Amino acid sequence: MHKHVYGLDLMRAVAIALVVFQHGALFFYICYGAPEIWTKIGAIGVTLFFALSGYLIGGILLDLGDTLRDARVASRFWLRRALRTLPNYFVFLAVNVAFWYLVQRTKGYPDPLPLLPRYAFFLQNFSAKPNWFFAESWSLSVEEWFYLVFPLALFLGLRVLKVPFGRLFWTLALLMVALPLLLRWLVLSPGDWEQGITKVVIYCPDSVAMGLVAVAFSRRCPAAWARMGGPAAALGLALLAGSFLYMGYGDSPHSGLARVLLPAAVNLGSALLLPWASACTHLGGRAIHAPVRALARWSYSMYLVNLMISSVVLSHMQFHYGTVVGILSYAGACVAASAAIYHGFEAPILRWRDSRVSLGGGPGRRSAAA
Repeated sequence: MHKHVYGLDLMRAVAIALVVFQHGALFFYICYGAPEIWTKIGAIGVTLFFALSGYLIGGILLDLGDTLRDARVASRFWLRRALRTLPNYFVFLAVNVAFWYLVQRTKGYPDPLPLLPRYAFFLQNFSAKPNWFFAESWSLSVEEWFYLVFPLALFLGLRVLKVPFGRLFWTLALLMVALPLLLRWLVLSPGDWEQGITKVVIYCPDSVAMGLVAVAFSRRCPAAWARMGGPAAALGLALLAGSFLYMGYGDSPHSGLARVLLPAAVNLGSALLLPWASACTHLGGRAIHAPVRALARWSYSMYLVNLMISSVVLSHMQFHYGTVVGILSYAGACVAASAAIYHGFEAPILRWRDSRVSLGGGPGRRSAAA
């Protein structure tokens, strides 16, 4: 078990807050013509999640090191990942089918049942733009393919090619950064870009790989990692702010350079926050720590439930009781629903997993792997 780091919890809490904010802002943009720029901020939040996944999962893989050549160790890693992410995912896949039947069918949305085989294997956006159904699952597909492919490549490289673990980890992580840049350069059609090419699995593994590079660097050069916290965070925030403004006011679909480099800038900006976040043990008092930790714990459930809530609660309360009541109802429903899902469903599964499926990995693996 890895101890919770407050700065990483804060980063996760900010990420989910940005996603929830965007899905609320989307409603006001459609209905009242609010500035379109606010419908772009969720992209920053999702990229923060990707950077965190690369950093945390990469750290686990570095701790395991050469033991990943053992099929039993690799299998336990995948089983633990599956128990962390898949129960919620498949529950919400069923919930979204029910939501279509009760709400969306009457609005003319097509039957999603023929799409379910693709969603069952996270193929909904593997090589083509995401579908309308369960739209937020596009990012889960990106992460699930990362959880499968990167450890599998480590396993095969160690077991079949006999490549030293450290060299193998760095090579694969840097390939995951470089290849999507090349693919985005080759896919230069503005039409493809406008249709959501950045949400396609094969075009965005660098969003997770930046976290992999970050954690590998933190293990190899811990002194430099500790020194760069504040300056790196300042640069990261500047990159994210500049990218956000360009998303809102620029013309990235018609700029080949932006189509290649804009996602990379967001990815790098997110990863540059990690040195500061990984060293941050407090920020404010208990009144701030408690809600941050709670949002971090509930973030996965909140990510899955908030878009559905925004399309029902926010619109209904807004039209019947006014804007303020609509916003408060939306935020309150997101918090209440995600807390209930976490404590009633997600947390019991995680406790069972931690009691029955140990990951292993002996002491000293961390330094050897790095």
